[in-house]
Amino acid sequence: MKSQHLSISFAEFKQMPHPFGWKAEYYNDQAHFTPRSHVIKTNLNIQASVIKSDFLIQPIDLQYKQEITKTFYQSFRDSIEFCDWTTQEIRKHAEKNITDYFAGARGVPLPQSVMALEPKTKQLIGLALFVITKKQRYKLDLLFVKPDYQKQGLAASMVSQVTGQLHEMGIGELYSLYHIGNEASRNWHQKFGFKEEYDAHFSRLKYAWYCEEINRQEKLRLMDALPELIQQRDFWYAQLADENVQQNFWWEDE
Repeated sequence: MKSQHLSISFAEFKQMPHPFGWKAEYYNDQAHFTPRSHVIKTNLNIQASVIKSDFLIQPIDLQYKQEITKTFYQSFRDSIEFCDWTTQEIRKHAEKNITDYFAGARGVPLPQSVMALEPKTKQLIGLALFVITKKQRYKLDLLFVKPDYQKQGLAASMVSQVTGQLHEMGIGELYSLYHIGNEASRNWHQKFGFKEEYDAHFSRLKYAWYCEEINRQEKLRLMDALPELIQQRDFWYAQLADENVQQNFWWEDE
């Protein structure tokens, strides 16, 4: 994935929608869209359910370490987390990420962590790694599925198999992170049951985005979506009030 740099007028820049989770800037006669560096924390109240899968899900086998690193690269090379990274940089990060996991650099690896194999070929197609952090919290550390096997419920099956075991152990909570601009990851977390914990910075970004979008649609006389947008704007303004971080924003005086 690459940042977008569009040669358009400032008027055109103001009229086009700006994706949430991305910086939208205009300079040198170009519109520039680059990902923000922010992650969203989520929490899951672990339940007993286990989602079945047609794929083979089993404990991590270190014999697959090289293939795990390769699959990491294949799964993330076009993701927003690695926007503008070179192929070499992503491959190097993939190797370090997997090596650090098994070395316990991000927390104690959970033996319940799993990998998914294609039943006939035994080819690695997915991975769900879990750790116990220094604060003794259970975390979904890394989750990926090869592009050709995505949207088939495999990620949910892997995670549910592990959370089912954690539930039997008496573990009640699991947390995870996702990139602010990764819509697929956000949708997956919400569908699985994770609940977001929004910090003040995220609330500011949300409020700012809705103010900008309302301003844009009003100028274009696009009125149908305004009631919902205004409701969302007011909701995020209330979150700012709770955080005592309300500020005056430049677009409110336009």
